[in-house]
Amino acid sequence: MILHEKNLSDKPPHISLREITKETVWDIIQLEPTDDQKKFVASNAASIAEAYFQKDYAWFRGVYSNDRPVGFVMIGMNQKDEFCFLWRFMIDRNHQNKGLGSRAIVCILEYLKSHTNYKSIVTSYVQGVGDPSNFYKKMGFVEADESVRTTELGQHIAEGGEIPLQLKFREGSTK
Repeated sequence: MILHEKNLSDKPPHISLREITKETVWDIIQLEPTDDQKKFVASNAASIAEAYFQKDYAWFRGVYSNDRPVGFVMIGMNQKDEFCFLWRFMIDRNHQNKGLGSRAIVCILEYLKSHTNYKSIVTSYVQGVGDPSNFYKKMGFVEADESVRTTELGQHIAEGGEIPLQLKFREGSTK
């Protein structure tokens, strides 16, 4: 008897961020949030298309649990800022509430700390029933400081009626 989906060991599944290729793009595009979350995040297909035309800014990956695609992340990286932007993040509806989103955020932070010089990561959300604010706050994000709010991105977030959150991860970051 073969059991799928259940992790029979005490060891949690391995989370990784993988480049999206022509072989994997359809698997990532088919991942979706719950119906009531769709108003808070663009589709993976739209995000990948947007990233393709902003290659100098967008870094995007599939989120994998062991060898199964379970989500998508896209980071905006402007070298003139001390922070990067968690532009898109989603875990597929069938893989939520298993701790994969939290572990994926940790994986993203580990990547950023070891491969970039950013001092923090910023994200934003639109308020509403079911918005992701509690998830991000549980991960340590707090209201973004003035140094973020006065940037071009910060002003764009404010104009869109979104609320910016920030998570600092480098020493020397000021609050």
